Amino acid sequence: MSEKYSLNKTDLIAIAKGAGLAVGGVVVTYLIELIPNVDFGANGELVAAVLAVILNFARKFLEGKNES
Repeated sequence: MSEKYSLNKTDLIAIAKGAGLAVGGVVVTYLIELIPNVDFGANGELVAAVLAVILNFARKFLEGKNES
């Protein structure tokens, strides 16, 4: 963790990963809506947020690091 009012490289990488996951949720939502007869309507933002959480879960699940 960096000092107050500053960011180190680790912080910037974590921010970039979070932004990537958020954008990934939006992209997946857009791609799903391209399927005929799929329309999330006013719930599109909620679906994008849920998909971002699912992407983060999948990333962590597949990461495969052992903590000892």
